[in-house]
Amino acid sequence: MIPKKAVILAAGKGSRLMPLTAETPKCLVRVQGKPILLREIQGLHRLGVEEILVLTGYRSERIESLLGPSFQGITLRYLFNPFYETANNASTLRLAEEFLKGGGLIVEGDVVWGENFQRALQKGLESSSQPVTWAALPFLDRMDGSLLVSDQDLKVRSMEFRRIGAPLPGGDLWKSSGLVSLSPEGSLAYFPLLLKEDPARTPKYYDQVFQENLSALPIQILPVPGEDWMEVDSPEDLKVAEGLSL
Repeated sequence: MIPKKAVILAAGKGSRLMPLTAETPKCLVRVQGKPILLREIQGLHRLGVEEILVLTGYRSERIESLLGPSFQGITLRYLFNPFYETANNASTLRLAEEFLKGGGLIVEGDVVWGENFQRALQKGLESSSQPVTWAALPFLDRMDGSLLVSDQDLKVRSMEFRRIGAPLPGGDLWKSSGLVSLSPEGSLAYFPLLLKEDPARTPKYYDQVFQENLSALPIQILPVPGEDWMEVDSPEDLKVAEGLSL
């Protein structure tokens, strides 16, 4: 079942994208002429999402002034994380506890996707009944970031944070697409773990909290294609994204 609510993590500055982010939050960097965040909201709209909470930090006023209170019938809400400069996004996601009590989607604010990704995502979410469903694409050696290792039944058995060039583990390997679906049960189990983190100083990403609690909170992989998806962290990523079919 596709959740009707989504949270977008949009507090980051995007230091690796300087000077583009000198005055502009990372989520508003333009890909093919359109801000990343607006692309994400349009994709969530096509999924049938009705309410979005945007979690902000750096240059938050620019985000709110661009988007306003609604978009094509979707209600937009905003919460500001005052600790975005001293803590990582586990701190930011804490703000969504109340909003996601009934479940919902968690979306990182720096990813773009096209029609093939969208179709696979929609089909997979419609049939999912798992507490945690993680949209992921096959992991390639040139990738870094969240690496998920699954069994043949697509249950995640381990996670790690990999840098380019580091050895790859054995097993079925997946790259996080930056989109996770929580059922009401999954949300109820996850947020108490997240809330243990110091909101002002935690160095953790929200996915590290999943990583540390896999035995208590099983994760199901939802395979999605990677040819029309990109996480925009650097000028090189942005160049790739500009050439995608979006």
